[in-house]
Amino acid sequence: MTVYETEVRQNVSIMGNGTSNGGILGKLRVNGDGRIYGDADCLIFRCNGSAEVEGSLRSRETRVNGQLNVNDNLEAEQMKINGGLKAGGSARIGHIHVNGDLLIGNTLSSVKLTVNGTLEARDEIGVENLTVRGKIKAGRALYGREINIKLHGGSSQVSRMTGESISVSISRLARVIGSLHITSLKTGHIEGDDIFLENTIADTVRGRRVTIGRGCVIGLVEYSEELRTDRSAEILNAERI
Repeated sequence: MTVYETEVRQNVSIMGNGTSNGGILGKLRVNGDGRIYGDADCLIFRCNGSAEVEGSLRSRETRVNGQLNVNDNLEAEQMKINGGLKAGGSARIGHIHVNGDLLIGNTLSSVKLTVNGTLEARDEIGVENLTVRGKIKAGRALYGREINIKLHGGSSQVSRMTGESISVSISRLARVIGSLHITSLKTGHIEGDDIFLENTIADTVRGRRVTIGRGCVIGLVEYSEELRTDRSAEILNAERI
């Protein structure tokens, strides 16, 4: 029996412009412009419009059509965001799908994370399965089992990337609108088993099976099984280890 099931929770709805205290809640709904004072712990959070939580937010299921700002930490099992989500602290989310912007002030951890837009965390991002169509920024490391980044919308930057399978490529949108020259990912170090890169600027790339595609500028490539390179890629040094 989970903690959700053992507590008596009241439902809260904000219609239009309004405020409410946080606390232990069942369903928390905002239709309009709502402000929640303090921490909120709820089973279901719904927002159609804009909402600000002046504390931490914990929920089982969250859906937002609009903008949600959480001043402190965020914890959720399932999230669907159409618009924007910003958390000032750390975020721990099971499964999340974002069409828009996801901005985290500290660390971000997730099981499955899909972003069509912008993903940004000031500290590190740890996720089992990551898909980004747009741009990504992480102040420290990005690590996961499967990392799939399709670049468009400007430059991306990550201090280091680690994963089993890593793919960084140009999105179809970037190819169509001809923004290849301004769409790139910059990082210090990439390490994984299977690595495919396009439009990537990196100091070091280390992997078992590595493909360096067009638009890449790499200082050192270390590989143990296979290295494939596009003739337009710039590689200063390549070593089999």
